[in-house]
Amino acid sequence: MTVEIQQAGSREKWFEDLKECSTLNSKDEETIRDCMKYCPFLWRGMVNDNVACVWGLAPATILSDKAYIWLYTTKYADEHPFLLVRYSQIMMEHMLKQFSLIVGHTQAENTRAIKWLKWLGAEFGFPNGKYIPFTIRRK
Repeated sequence: MTVEIQQAGSREKWFEDLKECSTLNSKDEETIRDCMKYCPFLWRGMVNDNVACVWGLAPATILSDKAYIWLYTTKYADEHPFLLVRYSQIMMEHMLKQFSLIVGHTQAENTRAIKWLKWLGAEFGFPNGKYIPFTIRRK
C-alpha cells in the first residue's frame, strides 16, 4: 500500500480526481470547488493513487495566526481509518507550526468526526444549530 500527502497541485485536476473517488451532490461540488479555489493552503491524501481526502486552511487575514480548516473524505479514507488518524496527527503538527490557532465546525450528529477531532486536541464550543465549533491550539 502506498500513502502520499500532496500539497497544492492543479486545483481543477484535483477536483476531477476527487469526483472520481466520491459521490458528490451538486451542493457539495460547489462548496468544495469554492474551498479549493479560495484556500491558499491545500493538501490531499492519496492511498494507492486514489484520493482518500482533501483539506485546506484559510487564514482569517493575510497576516493572521489563525486559520479555518475544512476536510472532505472519500470511501478510501473510510477503508483505512488508521491511516487517516496517523497522517492527520502528523499534518496537524505541521499546520500548527504555521498557525497557532486552527478553527472550524463539524456537524453535531457526526460522532466519528467529533471523536477524530478530540483525538487531534480539539476543544468544542456550544452547538449552533446542527454545527459545533471547535478550536485546536498550538501547545
